[in-house]
Amino acid sequence: MIEILTKKLSDHLYRFEEAGGPNQVHAYLICGEEKALMVDGLWLADGLFTEAEKILKAEYGESYTQENRDKMLEMLITHGHEDHAGKGMEEFLNAGCNVYVPEKDWPLLAEKYEEKKSQIIFLTEEMCDRLSSSGQVVAGKEHYNLCLGGITVQIIKMPGHTSGSLLVWVSEWNTLLTSDAIGAGVLWMQLPECSSLTEYRPEVEKLLTFLEREKARTGKEVRIYPGHAQQILSDVEETGTEQYGQQDYLIYAYVREVLELTEKILANPEMGEERQIDYPGLEHVHVRSTGERLLYDYCYDEDCVS
Repeated sequence: MIEILTKKLSDHLYRFEEAGGPNQVHAYLICGEEKALMVDGLWLADGLFTEAEKILKAEYGESYTQENRDKMLEMLITHGHEDHAGKGMEEFLNAGCNVYVPEKDWPLLAEKYEEKKSQIIFLTEEMCDRLSSSGQVVAGKEHYNLCLGGITVQIIKMPGHTSGSLLVWVSEWNTLLTSDAIGAGVLWMQLPECSSLTEYRPEVEKLLTFLEREKARTGKEVRIYPGHAQQILSDVEETGTEQYGQQDYLIYAYVREVLELTEKILANPEMGEERQIDYPGLEHVHVRSTGERLLYDYCYDEDCVS
């Protein structure tokens, strides 16, 4: 049985986990003072919109009504894979809510959502921010942040897992939503729509520098919330334990492993073990897998490393 498990992560930030399905995929709800943003749309579970409305009624009281919900609730899809743009996305579109989609990933969703295309707001590369080599957030030419009231959601492009993959940054909360951009113990870089690892490496380097810069600014680690249920080891330095699934978020040490493994694979593309992915429709995809302590399953195609 597939169900949605809702968890309050902090004040005004909620996570929805698709439990009982094949991927344990996550979506997140960010509530500002005036409106809310759902990040990603789960896959097979029904009822994400209903769960979101329960929270909005608690957060906003009588100011949230059926008549103004299209102005108070929006959705952002971080990338074009079906497990993040599933039934929840359909529900939000049917309710008349704005749904933002990275334009570069539209080909991955077009077949399913062509009839709803007029309702979708496409985020072009120029609308999205980027990370510089010095770790700064650089505004896009058509800078398009989402102001929710009291907080601003910055949309940052990080190509790699897909060409249109996006990060969601809430500076006021020291919180970064990464979806599948860096994985969550498992990272898929073997798909046809993935960048080469040569192209991916500088993106991870910039993310690491950004995390270092933010820690120097605030004195705290950035909390990184990924797109799937945690199956990783808690960081020993932070928790003093080594247990699976004990954290709700990733930290700098995990991203460092992403970079270290990317560099090792680039130096020796045959280092990973050949394996078959048990996933419908991907039986033909050639894959190798390697890993470390936190990122234990890094999948890649040795023919598409550079």
